[in-house]
Amino acid sequence: NCRRKQFKWIFLKERRLKGMLVVENTKENKIVRNVVSTMALEEMYLDEDFINELLKVSKGEKTTEQLIEEIKHEYGRQ
Repeated sequence: NCRRKQFKWIFLKERRLKGMLVVENTKENKIVRNVVSTMALEEMYLDEDFINELLKVSKGEKTTEQLIEEIKHEYGRQ
């Protein structure tokens, strides 16, 4: 009975604690974590909703094309 370890992501915005997201410690989630970290280093912070959308892509629940179309629709670029 092997349980997957969980890890916590801490997101900082405007130099204060903004929120915490707990996800399973999988290869796909680590890739998303690296993307979020890289964006934060460039001072481009992703909100929790968008991170959850990236996690859906990593799980195969949604394609990158679907996510791109949703973003275009949300910001009126179609």
